[in-house]
Amino acid sequence: LPATEPDDGRDHLRKRCYIRTVATVSSVNLVAHTFEAQGYVNLFWEDAEFATRVKETQGLEVKCGSVATEGVYWAPIELRDDGELLPINPHNMFANQLSLEHPGPLKVVFNDKMGVVEVQLTFKAELTTFFDLHNFPFDRQILGLQINFRSGCFKLSPEPFQGVPDRWNLRSPVSIALAPSVSDQFALRASQPFVYDCRDWKPVVRIMCERNSTPWVLNFVLPTFIIVLCGGSAGFMPASDVSGRASMLVTLMLTLVALKFSVADQLPVVPYLTLLDKDLLIGFTMLVGQL
Repeated sequence: LPATEPDDGRDHLRKRCYIRTVATVSSVNLVAHTFEAQGYVNLFWEDAEFATRVKETQGLEVKCGSVATEGVYWAPIELRDDGELLPINPHNMFANQLSLEHPGPLKVVFNDKMGVVEVQLTFKAELTTFFDLHNFPFDRQILGLQINFRSGCFKLSPEPFQGVPDRWNLRSPVSIALAPSVSDQFALRASQPFVYDCRDWKPVVRIMCERNSTPWVLNFVLPTFIIVLCGGSAGFMPASDVSGRASMLVTLMLTLVALKFSVADQLPVVPYLTLLDKDLLIGFTMLVGQL
């Protein structure tokens, strides 16, 4: 999607910047409405005088070379966050972050032939999101990475420009994966695993997930159905045998309660009824109705 922002007369002074995000969702906390992700962000922007400017302002040497030849240099250096050299604040990368760590140092590649800067920022972050669990366990969720992009000295490029290398698929804006523990619960949507939205100069990566409902169907929904189905046999008992029918139905209801408590620690705590709660309430209602 094209980036749009009202022209303030400085657009021609801004450096064009392309962002690539690689992330792995490592955990999801339904109760706290948070998830953890780790990965890195590659930034590419046009600045032919980058090496000179860094040396003059910070006294740091930036190695130069053409990415099309053998002169490819990764330099782990510390760029001061002055708002002019980095399109993203390395200490406040995401608008929805609760915590942020950098597992590795900031790395810089300067292509002096093309005048393109490539910076890699690693991250491990806890991020807030909103989980809609009305359809639990058949729900779909959106996990968002809201990148804090500075539009003061930079303008967002929704497409890679000349100088963005094609190695390691760097011309693709997003690469998403799920950790094994998360993939047991969720799967990326086959038709739409992510949405990259860069309108209004606010790049957002929305990870589209759908829950693996099979364990819940086999371990909760199906047993509930069988228990309620067994309660139908009470209709074949003699009408005079009230105590026998009541005893059987109460036993089945207690079985439902035990089933509920057996998975209580896995159920989300929300102030509304989920689809699973409604399934359980319908089962209780049908058993009570046969007393």
